[in-house]
Amino acid sequence: MRNPVCIKQLRNSPYDPMCARGLQVPAGRPAKNSVQQVRAQPNWALRTLWRKVPNPFTRHIVSRPMRLILLGPPGAGKGTQAVKLAEKLNVPHISTGDLLRRNVVKKTKLGQQAQRHMVAGTLVPDDLVIEMTAKRLKEKDARKGFILDGFPRTLAQAKALDDLSDIDEVVNLFLDPEDLVKRSTGRAVCPNCEAVYHVLTNPPKRKGVCDKCGSALIQREDDKEEVVRIRIKTYEERTEPLRMYYKERGLLRDVYASGHIEEIYQRILEALRH
Repeated sequence: MRNPVCIKQLRNSPYDPMCARGLQVPAGRPAKNSVQQVRAQPNWALRTLWRKVPNPFTRHIVSRPMRLILLGPPGAGKGTQAVKLAEKLNVPHISTGDLLRRNVVKKTKLGQQAQRHMVAGTLVPDDLVIEMTAKRLKEKDARKGFILDGFPRTLAQAKALDDLSDIDEVVNLFLDPEDLVKRSTGRAVCPNCEAVYHVLTNPPKRKGVCDKCGSALIQREDDKEEVVRIRIKTYEERTEPLRMYYKERGLLRDVYASGHIEEIYQRILEALRH
């Protein structure tokens, strides 16, 4: 057989029985049918495997339950990235900030207690946040995995979380403080569907109007500059020990949070791969 074009033999391959027999087509001789014509091409085996073999990283993060924590100061983009990760991993995005705000709107006992701290820019007491988060983690959709956004924020909360659930990874988003102020003060949210926009990086199609439901966008009280600066200072003072706590346990993945949303998202995926 002169100059044969050989498809590499793949023994016990689940992808194609013809490959397992080591298909050979002589160069210059037309194949008998369209299937052989395709398989006679030198790169056919590689293209077939590329198309059919699942990406090992995709399989890793999708097929098994993932319990993730997103850390980062106000304005670092935790909420935006948490939504993208939750969709990819098929787990709920649990934002303590959103849960607290709902309680404030509904004027529940928890919401009334938390409101004065949120308006002042200080952290809500641990016992309130722990109680609220514990109830949410017991819900059916969070049993196999979740992404925590905004919890824990203190060592006491982290230790309480240890009693509630195991944690697989902790992603820490970091950014220059002045960039954080610019991000937060340019943010607008939908009071109806809770979609988040930014005048510079993620503006709505119509100014002041939500793309998803058409409601008028608002600036949250805790996104005003004076409140943002207090929140950043409070965060740095009280949560740096939390970062070290997870670093010592080998769970922390630091991710630089400057740039476009998709760029940051890809950095997070890369950090989770290792």
